[in-house]
Amino acid sequence: MPPRDAIRLELPGGGGVGDPRPRDPPRVLEDVLDGFITAEDAERDYAVVIDAQGRLDLAATARLRKGNASADTV
Repeated sequence: MPPRDAIRLELPGGGGVGDPRPRDPPRVLEDVLDGFITAEDAERDYAVVIDAQGRLDLAATARLRKGNASADTV
């Protein structure tokens, strides 16, 4: 590479700062619908439950965020 040339990389996502669990659930859903993360990622990393139809399950999300192991959707 010649001197003074540069390479620029733009990659999706990032580590972020702080605990991801308080993130607003509708924003996490947007990331799932946009294909940035999977529903499994949302549940594991953000404690946000998205059902098989791609809908936000607020009741299951609340249970999961309270530490209830049984956040299964109804």
